[in-house]
Amino acid sequence: MRPDVSSERRAEDKPACVWARVVPRDASARATLERTGWLTPYTAKEIAEDPLSAGPGARLEMVADMSRAKLAEVKIRFAWLGDRGSRSTFVGCTRSEAQASADTEEDQ
Repeated sequence: MRPDVSSERRAEDKPACVWARVVPRDASARATLERTGWLTPYTAKEIAEDPLSAGPGARLEMVADMSRAKLAEVKIRFAWLGDRGSRSTFVGCTRSEAQASADTEEDQ
């Protein structure tokens, strides 16, 4: 029996769950902005606009439940923000990795 590759492909095509935070350059002057949701084209557009609204030097931090390959695509998708004066940090992990990290923090 052959494995069902189509279901794996469908799972990979679903939008990733993301958490994004924008920190202004002068973090003491203004509050941060955080968003969570599915990384649809609309959400990606909204997330990309946030550091631009926060001003030059704002930092975008994003954590997403996705494979390394998808994370590489996301980095490319948001790379243009660097040309506009924003810095970006992206972290991708699977739910099991996130849970393992949370369990480790609880043990300490």
